[in-house]
Amino acid sequence: MNILVTNDDGIDAVGLQRLATGLKQTSWVNHVITVAPMNEQSTCSHSLTLHNPLRVNRLDADRFAVSGTPADCVSLALSKLVRDPINLVISGINHGANVGTDIANSGTVSGAMQATQMGIPAIAVSLAFDQDEGETPNFQLAVEVVKDLATRVCEHGLPKNTLLNINVPNRATTNATDATSLTCVTTTMGHKAWGYNFETRQDPRGHYYYWNNSKVMEHIPDGESDIAAVRAGKVSVTPIHLDYTNYQFLKQLRDWKL
Repeated sequence: MNILVTNDDGIDAVGLQRLATGLKQTSWVNHVITVAPMNEQSTCSHSLTLHNPLRVNRLDADRFAVSGTPADCVSLALSKLVRDPINLVISGINHGANVGTDIANSGTVSGAMQATQMGIPAIAVSLAFDQDEGETPNFQLAVEVVKDLATRVCEHGLPKNTLLNINVPNRATTNATDATSLTCVTTTMGHKAWGYNFETRQDPRGHYYYWNNSKVMEHIPDGESDIAAVRAGKVSVTPIHLDYTNYQFLKQLRDWKL
């Protein structure tokens, strides 16, 4: 099996390096290729670079840094950089959770989305730890979870236009490293309410600029959501579909006789 890995935290991110190393040590993986952004691209969503050239630094035989977004990395890798057929794309391990409506902003999830659009099975994986609170991330646990779920994806496949968004709770305090020590549950996408705040500042020349200091005001964790699962210390596995159509409302909309 040949696996392409990417992320939105950048080529030097610890989570990405641990993921690639863990996969290379797995007997059923033949080849691991890393194609990731040169710099951090968190919350870049599914943006693609259209008005500037993409530059590539080949760091070694199987490791490339790209001057673009995760979606750029995946599309460029699958189109130009990788010769062997890719069986699976894994985006992560993200430094922090990607749950609820944050999925729409996530560069990590969008890396997997790009692969899905190009017909390659894909997984996005995030480790739910709080960097601002000084938590120690247990990336090894996330690696073990991903390896287990990757084998299941390869065995069963994924439906068209569908990817898996995985969030692993951080268990650094227990030193757990075995995926079997956690319970995996299938979940829906939860909801986060943001409080948007932009601080007004002045540069040395007297010009005003605005700094985004928005914060999550509320999590709404219904019983089957990804937010609820992670809060309960469980691995959240959410199938994400690329068709955003609200089919229930579509029936009502047709009654408007537009």
